[in-house]
Amino acid sequence: MESMDLRGLAELDRQLETLLEQAPGRRRELHQRLGRAALAAIRGNTPRRTGRLASWQQLHIGSGGGYAAVRPQAGESGTKRPGAVTNCVENGHRVRQGRSGRSRMRTPYVPGRRMYAQSVDEVERLATQEARNMAEEIVEGLQ
Repeated sequence: MESMDLRGLAELDRQLETLLEQAPGRRRELHQRLGRAALAAIRGNTPRRTGRLASWQQLHIGSGGGYAAVRPQAGESGTKRPGAVTNCVENGHRVRQGRSGRSRMRTPYVPGRRMYAQSVDEVERLATQEARNMAEEIVEGLQ
């Protein structure tokens, strides 16, 4: 009768259990690194003449460590709040005419600067590299 030596499976099971215990911490760490990179990219792509706009962008990590988001800080309500200003600069906005019916601007619309959109490729490239690094760490942990 044929038999199998299963002694190595216990060691593999122990290694897998260790990796699963470390997974939440690694996932949070990964999202923190990616979030910091996204924040730096967005701040780097934000036009300097927009005043405090770059400093209004903040990093938020999910409570379970499962995601990272860069978004404008919460502030007062109205058209001058950080979220509204960020939206206008990102996507563009129309220009109101003055009471005289004329605007100092020669165009009725200001195009967006797309600082969030420009950062996507850079962050995606970094996310792919970080995922590869994490996969390599997992494989090394199993050896």
